[in-house]
Amino acid sequence: MWAVCLSLALASCGGGGGGGGSPDTTSPTAPPADTTAEAPANAPVTDLPDDWPTDPQIWAEQKEFINQPGLATVKAEEAYVRGITGRGQVIGFIDTGLDETHSEFEGKNIRLNDRSGVDLAKNEQLSHGTGVASVALGARGVGGGLHGVAFDADPAAWSLNLDRLGSLTVNDNILGNAIRALENSGARVINQSWGYSSTYDDAVAAAQQRFLEQNFVQTINLIEGGNAIHVWAAGNEGDDHPSVSSIWPLFFPDAAGYSITVAALGQDGLIGRRSNRCGVAREFCLAAPGGVAVGASAYTSLARAGGGYRRGYGTSFAAPYVSGALALMMQAFGNQLSLPEYTARLLASANKQGVYVNQAIYGQGLLDIEAALLPIGDLNIPLPSGGSARPSESRIDGGLIPSDVVDRLRDEEIILLDRLNAPFMTDLALLPQEYTDFDLTSWLTHGDNRTGASTHPFLARFEQTDKSATLGNFWQIVPLALRRSGVRQDLPPLGSIGFAATVRRRRTRFGIGWVGEIDGLMDTVGDGALKLGPSHSVMFSVGKDFNWHNDFSLTTNAHFTFSNLQPLSDSLIRGTENAISSAFDIGVDYYDFNLQLSQPIYFETGVLKLSRPNKRRADGAVVFQADELPLRSAQRPVQFSLTRDMRFGQIGLKLEKNSGAPPQYGFAWKAKF
Repeated sequence: MWAVCLSLALASCGGGGGGGGSPDTTSPTAPPADTTAEAPANAPVTDLPDDWPTDPQIWAEQKEFINQPGLATVKAEEAYVRGITGRGQVIGFIDTGLDETHSEFEGKNIRLNDRSGVDLAKNEQLSHGTGVASVALGARGVGGGLHGVAFDADPAAWSLNLDRLGSLTVNDNILGNAIRALENSGARVINQSWGYSSTYDDAVAAAQQRFLEQNFVQTINLIEGGNAIHVWAAGNEGDDHPSVSSIWPLFFPDAAGYSITVAALGQDGLIGRRSNRCGVAREFCLAAPGGVAVGASAYTSLARAGGGYRRGYGTSFAAPYVSGALALMMQAFGNQLSLPEYTARLLASANKQGVYVNQAIYGQGLLDIEAALLPIGDLNIPLPSGGSARPSESRIDGGLIPSDVVDRLRDEEIILLDRLNAPFMTDLALLPQEYTDFDLTSWLTHGDNRTGASTHPFLARFEQTDKSATLGNFWQIVPLALRRSGVRQDLPPLGSIGFAATVRRRRTRFGIGWVGEIDGLMDTVGDGALKLGPSHSVMFSVGKDFNWHNDFSLTTNAHFTFSNLQPLSDSLIRGTENAISSAFDIGVDYYDFNLQLSQPIYFETGVLKLSRPNKRRADGAVVFQADELPLRSAQRPVQFSLTRDMRFGQIGLKLEKNSGAPPQYGFAWKAKF
């Protein structure tokens, strides 16, 4: 009974240009020459433009693109506008061989072109394999009749023997040698547009599995070894299930992630009437353009061995669309994803809308290159601790860190990870870009506007308690409030503790202060991936008054701060080093006039330490790069004001220039009543 089931399962051939016979001589059949129609061969040859087109419509209007209608179906132009063309990638082909002299392979690095299986006349033998390869990676702008999905990728080909009846010689040794050679040539994608015509049959599934298990030991081990993704044609029998030789993960679960089955669509976007459905392979199967029959429906353009072009149909030509798409993805993401992650991404991003929701027919849906290259699900920022933070919740705001320093932080590049852990490079422009409000009246006061001693700019932002103490005859110590006021409501409050002490000696003032902040630096607060750790700041102030007579006086104040921010494991900000800042002001009073020239907080030295996620490895680890961002601004901030006390109020002129912000100026009036 086992022998009968085996015979029924493996007695004939097909499968998108593939087939079977005995365990040592399987006979996949390539589409015969009389089922193809000529394609235009006179399209203009164009060079890559100096300015890369970034409009998808420009690509879609190119003759070579139009000649291959399936490119628009899978949205290949959305990869091209991003400069993703398959450059640097190698696609392997186990097929009837490759005519490397065809113009569609001109200028390519042919990594391997095995001829061990070539017995027939060259063009007859190479027809199917040349056509398949042209769909995946035919060159752009040289042959004129088409270009492939990944038109800058390079081919590596292994030939299977094709007899005059259209049957291929395939066995475990041949496949084992082919897979190893292609992997050694650099191929991480291997296209397999051949297969048994016998499709999966639940009644004899156990016998089908035993046959493959006993006769393809090397092949199974190599697929499960995980050095390449194998893309298989589902077959052309019009059956509810794919060819038995295209559904390896069903029989051998360790092959999952390294094997994809592809069904063929007609030009109407529906399953081809001769294409096998995804059926039992629905979890690792999807659909791609391939054509359905001869004549007008045979719409896939192919390079013809010996030169020129033809049209063909079948799952043989749907599979290379997927192989080309994988090459595009591998150029985009490089070695940052594992092969199973590439497979999972390709399947998850497939179009599952409308008719493609039917998994029994279309599996995971229609190949969608645009979606495969875009984020899937939410994006998150990976953190050194191993966790993640949402970009919308990651910000840094307020306080005395200069705005241009925050702007430089915004320019730092990081990767974000989507739901499938694919990395997407961006910058920290997600930070709110806000400058200090320019308030024209807040600096005007009621009553006497005379210059006097100034508080350290940092300490001035904190509320003082009403519990002060006097030490000796000179020192006054003022504890600061434990929590600052005026914090944005959508940011976490900043906890702090500290004190300020001043001493006066005639016309000279000295001050010291210390502030410890639980989660901020100099009143600046962060959140999410930019959360700030604990910090402490030590401040020193000195001032001097000069009075020449009652109507003319000069006041000077200078302030210095030494700050240290500690790192947090769940933040990209890893502390500070040598953060020293200064501030000064000079005030002149002359009768009713007051002139103020000041420098707000300015970092003389110091760096903000960063740990930027800038790459992901295929094993899932994120690589963080240590960087240092100078705290010193490009320009010293300067403020100037001139006011006059009048009977009914004050009038003033204010000029302000902060580094990273445009100059601001204005007039203001404030009444005394």
